[in-house]
Parts: sequence; C-alpha cells; structure tokens
Amino acid sequence: MDKTKELVIYTSHTHPSGLAPTSVHNKTVERVSHLKYLGLTIDNKSTFDQNIADIHKRSQQRLHVIRQLCALSVASCLLLLLYKNIIQLILLYYSPFL
Repeated sequence: MDKTKELVIYTSHTHPSGLAPTSVHNKTVERVSHLKYLGLTIDNKSTFDQNIADIHKRSQQRLHVIRQLCALSVASCLLLLLYKNIIQLILLYYSPFL
C-alpha cells in the first residue's frame, strides 16, 4: 500500500476540491500532484511541465559528460556516438512520431 498513489487529473476549469479521499482496505491512498509512470512524469493539470524539467535535467547531466570529453580532445566521431546513445535516446523516447 506504500507504493499506491492517486493522481486526479483536471483542467483549469474543473478542480477536484470536493473529492473525498480514496481508501483501500481502510487505508487512505496518498493523493499526489504528479507521478512517474514508465519514465513519463504526469501531473494533475496535464501540462507536462514536470516531465519537461525531468528530461532537461537528465539531458544536461549527460551533456556535461560529453563537454568534459570534448575538453579532453576526444574524437568527434566518438562524441557523436555518445550523444546518440545517451542523450538522443532520452529525447526520442518521448517523441510520439516515431
């Protein structure tokens, strides 16, 4: 029951202020404003702002590695290979057009 979370998705026109807490086996389920499911961060307003921030953070962390290697004069073909395998995959995972 510790891992069970409730996410109420609503638009700016509707707000779930009057919803009663959900309970399972007499235990209240924690209501959260966003959660991560299969690597995708979903928030209660369907804005994906948190998801974009997560993607940006992960990409910047990996890009830092490539910058450090670039400063060490690593061959550009290896840098491109690293980019395709550690950054591009993150960006393409969320692309609905592939």
